[in-house]
Amino acid sequence: MSSYGEIREIYPRDGLQSKEKIIATKDKVALIEKAIDVGHRRIKVTSFINPKHVPQMADAEELLRLFPRSSDMTYTCLLMNYRGFEKMARKAKDCGVIFIIAGISFGRGRGWYLHRLVID
Repeated sequence: MSSYGEIREIYPRDGLQSKEKIIATKDKVALIEKAIDVGHRRIKVTSFINPKHVPQMADAEELLRLFPRSSDMTYTCLLMNYRGFEKMARKAKDCGVIFIIAGISFGRGRGWYLHRLVID
């Protein structure tokens, strides 16, 4: 059994996505900066998803442009489909996580066509 562990901060994406009140982009950046200040080095910052489904993530491209970069940090973004991948790749080549769905019909009903996602 390994004695290694790693803490990953996911609140900027997972914690904020269900908030009813839209959090300003500058406040999300401040939250990420505070996580860095207390020592987090792996942070899930946003999700590239249709804002119709998750309005809180509508500022994903702007957020990627604004948050601080550092060589000792790992940032991730949730990508639900190829369109999300394209948006992320235009703004930040240093972050991305692909969401894999278990059922074709589940994904198809949400516009998630992951068979089109190709990363080289």
